[in-house]
Amino acid sequence: MVESFLAENQYGFFCIPAESSHRPAAQEVLAGRVWEPETTAFLAERGAAGDVLTAGAYFGDMIPAAAAGGRTVWAFEPDPVSYRCAEWTARLNGLGNVRLRNAALGDAAGTVQLQVGSRGVALGGSSFIRERRGVVYEQLRRVRRPRSEQVELVRIDDAVDSRALSVIHLDVERREGPALAGGIRTIERCLPELVLETIPADHPIWERITALGYRVSGKLDRNYRLSPNGGPER
Repeated sequence: MVESFLAENQYGFFCIPAESSHRPAAQEVLAGRVWEPETTAFLAERGAAGDVLTAGAYFGDMIPAAAAGGRTVWAFEPDPVSYRCAEWTARLNGLGNVRLRNAALGDAAGTVQLQVGSRGVALGGSSFIRERRGVVYEQLRRVRRPRSEQVELVRIDDAVDSRALSVIHLDVERREGPALAGGIRTIERCLPELVLETIPADHPIWERITALGYRVSGKLDRNYRLSPNGGPER
């Protein structure tokens, strides 16, 4: 049983996890507003053109908008509590075209430790994979009394079937590089729009992404929109 709150905005109904209701996204939706309205509207628009993939789904704040176009929404949320609330968000809105999975995205299948709490406070949409390197490790070192969960790690290429993706939206706490690497075959096949919270310019996959013709074509809230601009460079 997950303690939660019911909220509503212009896109539908939402199940907000009580333990992370202090988070900014939860607060916006509880107030009847839309979190990251430009990004949400973009997913709603692109959902009519082809399937939408969104990772770091949290409680499903963007799922009803993305599903409104009628195409399939592939959603991934590793935090078990947030995942259960996202399930209820889909049910509350009667969305039969949502394929939601309790998993994180990466460049290989397996399991990882997900940091879901600190000092007795749930991280919610800021939950992150524990890694002993780089920026994520520095973030982990500052966490006191951590609470973590073992979660499934999957690749986009393994999780999504052969249908056409129109957009990939990643809000995965600085793990865009591994997530894109695990979906490179899908990206090469579909050339979807990419909406990324951070650009993984220091990851090896970035060279392959730019070779496909991807360039930053604008900002959506705090996210970068990347368009393929006609495909691979010649």
